[in-house]
Amino acid sequence: MRIILYGTTAGCEKVRTYLDDFELHIYTHMEQLIPALIETIPDAVFILMENAAGMEGVIAVKKIAPELPVAWFSNDRDFAPQAYRLHTEYFASLPANREKITDALSRCRLL
Repeated sequence: MRIILYGTTAGCEKVRTYLDDFELHIYTHMEQLIPALIETIPDAVFILMENAAGMEGVIAVKKIAPELPVAWFSNDRDFAPQAYRLHTEYFASLPANREKITDALSRCRLL
Protein backbone atom coordinates (compact mmCIF):
# COMPACT_ATOMS: atom_id res chain seq x y z
CA MET A 1 0.00 0.00 0.00
CA ARG A 2 1.15 3.49 -0.85
CA ILE A 3 1.10 6.34 1.69
CA ILE A 4 2.13 9.93 1.09
CA LEU A 5 3.75 11.69 4.04
CA TYR A 6 3.51 15.47 3.80
CA GLY A 7 5.38 17.48 6.40
CA THR A 8 8.75 18.51 7.67
CA THR A 9 11.69 16.29 6.79
CA ALA A 10 12.36 15.42 10.44
CA GLY A 11 8.70 14.64 11.16
CA CYS A 12 8.31 12.46 8.09
CA GLU A 13 11.55 10.60 8.76
CA LYS A 14 10.39 9.81 12.31
CA VAL A 15 7.03 8.50 11.08
CA ARG A 16 8.77 6.47 8.38
CA THR A 17 10.26 4.26 11.12
CA TYR A 18 6.72 3.12 12.05
CA LEU A 19 5.64 2.29 8.49
CA ASP A 20 8.09 -0.35 7.29
CA ASP A 21 5.42 -2.38 5.49
CA PHE A 22 4.21 0.49 3.30
CA GLU A 23 5.46 2.17 0.14
CA LEU A 24 6.15 5.73 1.30
CA HIS A 25 6.55 8.95 -0.63
CA ILE A 26 7.67 12.02 1.31
CA TYR A 27 6.91 15.58 0.26
CA THR A 28 7.84 18.71 2.15
CA HIS A 29 6.30 21.38 -0.10
CA MET A 30 2.83 21.88 -1.52
CA GLU A 31 4.44 22.30 -4.96
CA GLN A 32 5.51 18.63 -4.70
CA LEU A 33 2.37 17.26 -3.08
CA ILE A 34 -0.21 18.42 -5.62
CA PRO A 35 1.48 16.96 -8.73
CA ALA A 36 2.12 13.69 -6.85
CA LEU A 37 -1.59 13.40 -6.00
CA ILE A 38 -2.65 14.16 -9.53
CA GLU A 39 -0.20 11.62 -10.98
CA THR A 40 -1.16 8.65 -8.80
CA ILE A 41 -3.71 8.58 -5.99
CA PRO A 42 -2.20 6.84 -2.94
CA ASP A 43 -4.06 4.68 -0.41
CA ALA A 44 -3.79 7.45 2.21
CA VAL A 45 -2.08 10.73 3.04
CA PHE A 46 -0.56 11.57 6.41
CA ILE A 47 -0.22 15.32 6.98
CA LEU A 48 2.49 16.19 9.54
CA MET A 49 2.40 19.98 9.45
CA GLU A 50 2.12 22.66 12.08
CA ASN A 51 -0.54 25.34 12.29
CA ALA A 52 -2.47 26.45 9.20
CA ALA A 53 0.03 24.75 6.85
CA GLY A 54 -1.45 21.41 7.90
CA MET A 55 -4.98 22.60 7.22
CA GLU A 56 -3.95 23.85 3.78
CA GLY A 57 -2.46 20.42 3.07
CA VAL A 58 -5.70 18.70 4.05
CA ILE A 59 -7.74 21.10 1.92
CA ALA A 60 -5.50 20.45 -1.11
CA VAL A 61 -5.74 16.68 -0.72
CA LYS A 62 -9.52 16.70 -0.26
CA LYS A 63 -9.97 19.01 -3.24
CA ILE A 64 -8.05 16.64 -5.52
CA ALA A 65 -9.33 13.36 -4.04
CA PRO A 66 -12.31 13.90 -1.68
CA GLU A 67 -12.62 10.21 -0.74
CA LEU A 68 -8.92 9.73 0.01
CA PRO A 69 -8.26 8.86 3.68
CA VAL A 70 -6.29 11.57 5.46
CA ALA A 71 -4.60 11.45 8.87
CA TRP A 72 -3.66 14.91 10.15
CA PHE A 73 -1.07 15.49 12.86
CA SER A 74 -0.82 19.06 14.13
CA ASN A 75 0.92 20.92 16.93
CA ASP A 76 -2.33 22.83 17.65
CA ARG A 77 -5.30 20.85 19.04
CA ASP A 78 -7.55 23.81 18.18
CA PHE A 79 -7.54 22.52 14.58
CA ALA A 80 -9.54 19.43 15.64
CA PRO A 81 -12.90 21.02 14.63
CA GLN A 82 -11.41 21.84 11.22
CA ALA A 83 -10.26 18.23 10.86
CA TYR A 84 -13.84 17.12 11.50
CA ARG A 85 -15.25 19.70 9.07
CA LEU A 86 -12.78 18.57 6.37
CA HIS A 87 -13.71 14.90 6.88
CA THR A 88 -10.29 13.67 7.91
CA GLU A 89 -10.25 10.11 9.15
CA TYR A 90 -7.86 10.86 12.00
CA PHE A 91 -6.55 13.90 13.89
CA ALA A 92 -3.88 13.87 16.60
CA SER A 93 -1.33 16.18 18.13
CA LEU A 94 2.32 16.15 17.22
CA PRO A 95 4.66 14.50 17.83
CA ALA A 96 3.47 11.33 16.15
CA ASN A 97 4.35 8.09 17.91
CA ARG A 98 3.79 4.39 17.24
CA GLU A 99 0.40 4.30 18.98
CA LYS A 100 -0.92 7.32 17.06
CA ILE A 101 0.35 5.94 13.75
CA THR A 102 -1.32 2.59 14.44
CA ASP A 103 -4.59 4.38 15.26
CA ALA A 104 -4.30 6.44 12.07
CA LEU A 105 -3.66 3.33 9.95
CA SER A 106 -6.70 1.67 11.46
CA ARG A 107 -8.97 4.69 10.89
CA CYS A 108 -7.71 4.96 7.31
CA ARG A 109 -8.59 1.28 6.83
CA LEU A 110 -4.99 0.27 6.10
CA LEU A 111 -4.71 -2.40 8.83
